[in-house]
Amino acid sequence: MGENTVDSSITFNIITTNQPPQVPAFQRVQAREDDCAADTRGPCPGLSCFSFLRDFGVTDDRDSLNDLTFIIKVLPSRGTLLAQGPWRYDSNNSLVTCTYRPVAIVAGEPVEGGFKGVEYRPPVDEFGISYDRFQWVAVDRLGAESAVSLAIIDVAEQNDAPIALGDRVSTRESRAVQILLAGYDTEGGDALFIFLSSFLCSVLAELGTKVRR
Repeated sequence: MGENTVDSSITFNIITTNQPPQVPAFQRVQAREDDCAADTRGPCPGLSCFSFLRDFGVTDDRDSLNDLTFIIKVLPSRGTLLAQGPWRYDSNNSLVTCTYRPVAIVAGEPVEGGFKGVEYRPPVDEFGISYDRFQWVAVDRLGAESAVSLAIIDVAEQNDAPIALGDRVSTRESRAVQILLAGYDTEGGDALFIFLSSFLCSVLAELGTKVRR
């Protein structure tokens, strides 16, 4: 009675738990009107491409970002969203082009091919602030899923080229003829007509003359 027990030690093993990737609650990105039509097949020549890692600010404390996959929970309601990658950047670290063929995205399923980015294609001639949106998550290699993030897409207006209409006129020898230039600005503005070539054996306005309609 009253004697001390033999000293003993307790070892604690601390097991870390896997933390999901971190994503911003929302981010705003910009696409361009008519950058690439929604129904265009094959690679898009435009630059309306967004990288989850570069543009959307995805981080993960323990896993390599290259091991992450991405799931689009809710697709855009107005334009078309396609999986894209890899990316090509210039010396200023600015995106030059999306270099792979686009792949269709199925809502709720991992982006095919492990691509780390998407391409947005708005309908032709449509633009606006907060024009479209989609929701997405990041998933690490152990299956931990981030909170849902909202991507808001602004579509910047682009100036559309006017349309010039061809015509045919005839006249008799030694008689002048009036030629009415036909064309229009598809956006309702003024159109300028510029002569790019002159007629052989006839007199026309000086090459390069601008005519306002």
